[in-house]
Amino acid sequence: MAYIDAENILIDNKTCSASVVGDVVDLGNRGGFTQPLYVDVKLTEKTSSGKMDKVTLESAPTSGFTSGTVSTEAEVILHGGTAQAQHPMTLAQFHAPIKAENRYIRLTATASSVSGGKIMATMQQGIAVPY
Repeated sequence: MAYIDAENILIDNKTCSASVVGDVVDLGNRGGFTQPLYVDVKLTEKTSSGKMDKVTLESAPTSGFTSGTVSTEAEVILHGGTAQAQHPMTLAQFHAPIKAENRYIRLTATASSVSGGKIMATMQQGIAVPY
């Protein structure tokens, strides 16, 4: 079983903008996961205008994401533009397998035009989602 960082945070309550890049998380070198990671993305404060459009989870063999193969593990289109300006909400929840050779991951959230709001993203290993 691989170990995840103690906080399990991909994006730590950052202000929404055209591109919000989360911290790089080291998954460790103990091998792959037996189950995909479960990613939970929330809007913790409503936006003033606009909306967050997409989240992308990437993995890489190096922490700089500059050498080796950077893999897009999951990409989710976000909905609820009007609702994002009305109240905090869940933007996305998804399972994401990570390429076995890639030790580092990061989450990026993008928007075409947004002001205000805060975004938070966490991950867990081995969470079961009932049918």
